[in-house]
Amino acid sequence: MITRINLSIDESLMEHIRAEAEEKGTTPNNLVLSLLDERYKVERFDYANALRILEGEALQRKDGAAFTLKQLPSYKKLLSQAPDPYEVRARLGKLFYRRVAENKVSGITRAVSKDGKNKTICRAAAYVKGA
Repeated sequence: MITRINLSIDESLMEHIRAEAEEKGTTPNNLVLSLLDERYKVERFDYANALRILEGEALQRKDGAAFTLKQLPSYKKLLSQAPDPYEVRARLGKLFYRRVAENKVSGITRAVSKDGKNKTICRAAAYVKGA
């Protein structure tokens, strides 16, 4: 079970958190969760590392061929290591999508169909290298 908490911090602390999260290729929320997990010795999924692995594999794909995260070689292995694969799958997909949308995965974009709409494969966001 996941419990939500609300936390209010001043803007200068938030700027430090944002900067470190950006440097590590994650979100402020995931950074804070990771720090709490380290402090309290909780086994948690390492999203930053998983994103680095998936981004590296995405960059090795053939130019112009559409793919989903599920089609990347390490995807299933990463999910098998997760404490809650369903939560991790959703969050990992959102993080990867956001990084692509913000042009932080050089050379990877959303695949677009001929009519200009974002392409999906089996209801999953499709990406493309190059092209």
